[in-house]
Amino acid sequence: MFKCKDLMNLTSMSKASLIAGEKGLSNVIRWVYKAENLDFFNWIKGGEFLIISSSIINSPGFNLSESIENAIKYNMSGALMLVGPDFIRKISRSTLCLADREGFPLFTIPWNVPLVDVFIEIGHNIVYQENLENNNNNILSRIIYGEKINPEVLISESEKIGYDINPPQQIFTIYSAEGIMIDIDDKLLENIKKLFKE
Repeated sequence: MFKCKDLMNLTSMSKASLIAGEKGLSNVIRWVYKAENLDFFNWIKGGEFLIISSSIINSPGFNLSESIENAIKYNMSGALMLVGPDFIRKISRSTLCLADREGFPLFTIPWNVPLVDVFIEIGHNIVYQENLENNNNNILSRIIYGEKINPEVLISESEKIGYDINPPQQIFTIYSAEGIMIDIDDKLLENIKKLFKE
Protein backbone atom coordinates (compact mmCIF):
# COMPACT_ATOMS: atom_id res chain seq x y z
CA MET A 1 0.00 0.00 0.00
CA PHE A 2 1.21 3.48 -0.88
CA LYS A 3 1.41 5.65 2.24
CA CYS A 4 1.91 9.32 3.07
CA LYS A 5 5.50 8.62 4.15
CA ASP A 6 6.26 7.39 0.61
CA LEU A 7 5.46 10.81 -0.84
CA MET A 8 8.83 12.20 0.20
CA ASN A 9 10.59 9.64 -2.01
CA LEU A 10 8.91 11.00 -5.15
CA THR A 11 10.84 13.28 -7.50
CA SER A 12 7.77 15.48 -8.01
CA MET A 13 7.58 16.05 -4.23
CA SER A 14 11.24 17.03 -3.79
CA LYS A 15 10.26 20.64 -2.96
CA ALA A 16 7.46 19.62 -0.60
CA SER A 17 7.67 19.98 3.18
CA LEU A 18 5.80 18.12 5.91
CA ILE A 19 4.56 20.82 8.29
CA ALA A 20 2.22 18.84 10.61
CA GLY A 21 0.60 15.47 11.26
CA GLU A 22 3.73 13.34 11.37
CA LYS A 23 1.89 10.64 13.37
CA GLY A 24 -0.23 9.91 10.30
CA LEU A 25 2.58 9.21 7.84
CA SER A 26 1.43 5.57 7.72
CA ASN A 27 -1.98 6.65 6.39
CA VAL A 28 -2.70 4.78 3.17
CA ILE A 29 -3.27 6.87 0.03
CA ARG A 30 -5.98 5.22 -2.07
CA TRP A 31 -6.02 7.97 -4.70
CA VAL A 32 -5.44 11.71 -5.20
CA TYR A 33 -8.27 14.22 -5.16
CA LYS A 34 -7.91 17.85 -6.30
CA ALA A 35 -10.76 19.83 -4.80
CA GLU A 36 -12.56 22.06 -7.30
CA ASN A 37 -15.17 23.55 -4.94
CA LEU A 38 -16.14 23.68 -1.27
CA ASP A 39 -18.59 20.77 -1.58
CA PHE A 40 -15.90 18.27 -2.56
CA PHE A 41 -16.79 15.95 0.32
CA ASN A 42 -19.77 14.69 -1.69
CA TRP A 43 -17.35 12.96 -4.08
CA ILE A 44 -14.87 11.25 -1.78
CA LYS A 45 -14.93 7.77 -0.26
CA GLY A 46 -12.03 7.96 2.22
CA GLY A 47 -8.32 7.38 1.78
CA GLU A 48 -7.89 10.12 -0.83
CA PHE A 49 -4.92 12.48 -0.64
CA LEU A 50 -6.33 16.02 -0.86
CA ILE A 51 -4.72 18.63 -3.13
CA ILE A 52 -5.58 22.19 -2.13
CA SER A 53 -4.86 24.41 -5.14
CA SER A 54 -6.13 27.69 -6.59
CA SER A 55 -9.46 26.12 -7.69
CA ILE A 56 -10.70 25.84 -4.12
CA ILE A 57 -8.54 28.54 -2.54
CA ASN A 58 -10.22 31.19 -4.72
CA SER A 59 -13.74 29.91 -3.99
CA PRO A 60 -15.86 32.45 -2.08
CA GLY A 61 -16.06 31.40 1.56
CA PHE A 62 -12.97 29.16 1.47
CA ASN A 63 -11.67 28.44 4.95
CA LEU A 64 -8.51 26.32 5.22
CA SER A 65 -9.17 25.19 8.79
CA GLU A 66 -12.69 24.04 7.90
CA SER A 67 -11.43 22.16 4.85
CA ILE A 68 -8.81 20.32 6.93
CA GLU A 69 -11.38 19.52 9.65
CA ASN A 70 -13.71 18.05 7.02
CA ALA A 71 -10.89 16.12 5.33
CA ILE A 72 -10.14 14.51 8.70
CA LYS A 73 -13.85 13.88 9.35
CA TYR A 74 -14.24 12.13 5.97
CA ASN A 75 -11.14 9.95 6.47
CA MET A 76 -8.92 11.46 3.83
CA SER A 77 -5.28 10.39 4.20
CA GLY A 78 -3.54 13.79 4.19
CA ALA A 79 -3.30 17.05 2.26
CA LEU A 80 -0.92 18.92 -0.01
CA MET A 81 -1.28 22.70 -0.11
CA LEU A 82 0.13 24.97 -2.78
CA VAL A 83 1.80 27.98 -1.18
CA GLY A 84 2.55 31.35 -2.75
CA PRO A 85 1.20 34.89 -3.26
CA ASP A 86 -2.11 33.85 -4.88
CA PHE A 87 -2.33 30.53 -3.05
CA ILE A 88 -2.02 29.59 0.65
CA ARG A 89 -0.05 32.32 2.41
CA LYS A 90 -0.67 31.53 6.06
CA ILE A 91 -1.66 28.44 8.03
CA SER A 92 -3.09 28.99 11.49
CA ARG A 93 -1.51 27.45 14.56
CA SER A 94 -4.84 25.80 15.41
CA THR A 95 -4.90 24.02 12.01
CA LEU A 96 -1.36 22.72 12.54
CA CYS A 97 -2.26 21.56 16.07
CA LEU A 98 -5.39 19.80 14.77
CA ALA A 99 -3.36 17.97 12.10
CA ASP A 100 -0.79 16.93 14.72
CA ARG A 101 -3.44 15.77 17.17
CA GLU A 102 -5.39 13.77 14.56
CA GLY A 103 -2.35 12.35 12.75
CA PHE A 104 -3.31 14.05 9.48
CA PRO A 105 -0.18 14.82 7.42
CA LEU A 106 -0.08 18.34 5.98
CA PHE A 107 2.40 19.04 3.22
CA THR A 108 3.18 22.32 1.48
CA ILE A 109 4.69 22.73 -1.97
CA PRO A 110 5.53 25.85 -4.00
CA TRP A 111 2.70 26.98 -6.26
CA ASN A 112 4.84 26.70 -9.41
CA VAL A 113 5.54 22.95 -9.12
CA PRO A 114 3.58 21.24 -11.95
CA LEU A 115 0.75 19.32 -10.27
CA VAL A 116 0.44 17.00 -13.23
CA ASP A 117 3.83 15.52 -12.29
CA VAL A 118 2.62 14.92 -8.73
CA PHE A 119 -0.60 13.24 -9.97
CA ILE A 120 1.22 11.00 -12.44
CA GLU A 121 3.91 9.90 -9.99
CA ILE A 122 1.51 9.19 -7.13
CA GLY A 123 -0.84 7.30 -9.48
CA HIS A 124 1.97 5.15 -10.86
CA ASN A 125 3.21 4.34 -7.36
CA ILE A 126 -0.25 3.40 -6.08
CA VAL A 127 -0.73 0.99 -8.98
CA TYR A 128 2.81 -0.38 -8.60
CA GLN A 129 2.32 -1.06 -4.86
CA GLU A 130 -1.03 -2.76 -5.51
CA ASN A 131 0.49 -5.01 -8.18
CA LEU A 132 3.40 -5.84 -5.88
CA GLU A 133 1.07 -6.80 -3.03
CA ASN A 134 -1.20 -8.82 -5.34
CA ASN A 135 1.81 -10.77 -6.60
CA ASN A 136 3.08 -11.25 -3.06
CA ASN A 137 -0.32 -12.46 -1.82
CA ASN A 138 -0.67 -14.69 -4.89
CA ILE A 139 2.61 -16.49 -4.19
CA LEU A 140 1.75 -16.90 -0.50
CA SER A 141 -1.75 -18.21 -1.29
CA ARG A 142 -0.39 -20.73 -3.76
CA ILE A 143 2.06 -22.04 -1.14
CA ILE A 144 -0.53 -22.15 1.68
CA TYR A 145 -3.09 -24.04 -0.41
CA GLY A 146 -0.49 -26.59 -1.48
CA GLU A 147 -0.47 -25.71 -5.15
CA LYS A 148 2.44 -27.35 -6.92
CA ILE A 149 4.80 -24.59 -8.03
CA ASN A 150 7.77 -25.08 -10.27
CA PRO A 151 10.81 -24.03 -8.13
CA GLU A 152 12.20 -21.89 -10.97
CA VAL A 153 8.86 -20.06 -11.27
CA LEU A 154 8.76 -19.52 -7.51
CA ILE A 155 12.28 -18.07 -7.54
CA SER A 156 11.48 -15.85 -10.54
CA GLU A 157 8.21 -14.52 -9.07
CA SER A 158 9.85 -13.92 -5.69
CA GLU A 159 12.65 -11.92 -7.32
CA LYS A 160 10.08 -9.76 -9.16
CA ILE A 161 8.53 -8.65 -5.87
CA GLY A 162 11.88 -8.28 -4.10
CA TYR A 163 11.35 -11.21 -1.73
CA ASP A 164 14.35 -13.35 -0.85
CA ILE A 165 13.27 -16.98 -0.47
CA ASN A 166 16.72 -18.26 0.47
CA PRO A 167 16.58 -17.80 4.28
CA PRO A 168 14.47 -20.28 6.28
CA GLN A 169 10.77 -19.47 5.89
CA GLN A 170 8.02 -19.61 8.52
CA ILE A 171 4.27 -19.79 8.36
CA PHE A 172 1.50 -20.01 10.91
CA THR A 173 -2.14 -20.93 10.59
CA ILE A 174 -5.02 -19.46 12.57
CA TYR A 175 -7.65 -21.99 13.59
CA SER A 176 -10.99 -20.94 15.03
CA ALA A 177 -13.20 -22.95 17.35
CA GLU A 178 -15.71 -25.02 15.42
CA GLY A 179 -18.47 -22.88 13.97
CA ILE A 180 -16.81 -19.57 14.90
CA MET A 181 -15.98 -17.30 12.00
CA ILE A 182 -12.92 -15.06 12.23
CA ASP A 183 -13.28 -11.74 10.44
CA ILE A 184 -9.80 -10.80 9.24
CA ASP A 185 -10.04 -7.06 8.71
CA ASP A 186 -7.29 -4.78 7.37
CA LYS A 187 -5.96 -3.97 10.85
CA LEU A 188 -5.62 -7.64 11.83
CA LEU A 189 -4.01 -8.40 8.47
CA GLU A 190 -1.48 -5.58 8.99
CA ASN A 191 -0.67 -6.93 12.49
CA ILE A 192 -0.16 -10.43 11.08
CA LYS A 193 2.16 -9.06 8.38
CA LYS A 194 4.07 -7.12 11.04
CA LEU A 195 4.52 -10.31 13.10
CA PHE A 196 5.78 -12.12 10.00
CA LYS A 197 8.37 -9.40 9.39
CA GLU A 198 9.55 -9.48 13.02
